[in-house]
Amino acid sequence: MKYIYTGKSEKGRRENNEDNFLIFNTNEGVLVAVVADGMGGHKSGEVASILSVKYVKKIFTTLPLLGFSEEEIQKRIIMSVRSIQKKLIRLADQDERLLDMGTTLNINVFVGDKMFTLNIGDSRTSQFTKKDIVRITEDHNLATLALKSKALEKYKNYTNYLTSSLGPKKEAKADMFVTKLNKRGYMIITSDGVHNFLNSQEIIKIFKSRSKTLEAKVDSLINESYENNSNDNMTAVVVKYDS
Repeated sequence: MKYIYTGKSEKGRRENNEDNFLIFNTNEGVLVAVVADGMGGHKSGEVASILSVKYVKKIFTTLPLLGFSEEEIQKRIIMSVRSIQKKLIRLADQDERLLDMGTTLNINVFVGDKMFTLNIGDSRTSQFTKKDIVRITEDHNLATLALKSKALEKYKNYTNYLTSSLGPKKEAKADMFVTKLNKRGYMIITSDGVHNFLNSQEIIKIFKSRSKTLEAKVDSLINESYENNSNDNMTAVVVKYDS
């Protein structure tokens, strides 16, 4: 597979930007794209997202993944994230102001013709191929639970109430997804400040446009979210793949 990629993060209408992202290649040449959306008082949300992205790069850069089975690759990714949570706990033990810090964590690892996605929280990975967009991850929030239970239906608009996040005192539920890459397409990774303010048709229109460069597509995701009254930080990462 050949990849081109870009990303952007804007604070939007917030005073600070607690989102962070990174796209990098490991020592084995494996592409990794990560988005983290922090939360917590005393700027600890910003600390949580910065540190989580930093630890992802440090650990995954030297993490062997090539030549292993799907099950083993997933196991290695999950164990790596567990070690990140332990690092955050140790930091909070040294500074109680960080006890309440938390972050979403969305990691996408491209190995051969497959993408391995680990998701905690409500940052989102979607795939665009030809004329349609398919959501890969499931948002960890009350709004998602409301879709599954009539008893929780009154919470259907509670997209900002997370049911899973990464942090010293947070309950982290990690979902793993394996996606087979077809001949060509796009992977779109966003924080909720983007995807909560764009519908599928708006995103499809952006990616069907042949006149837009990859950078212009990312700009459009963020700018149109802002125009649709996004009140949150906005981060978008796009990876275009082609066999």
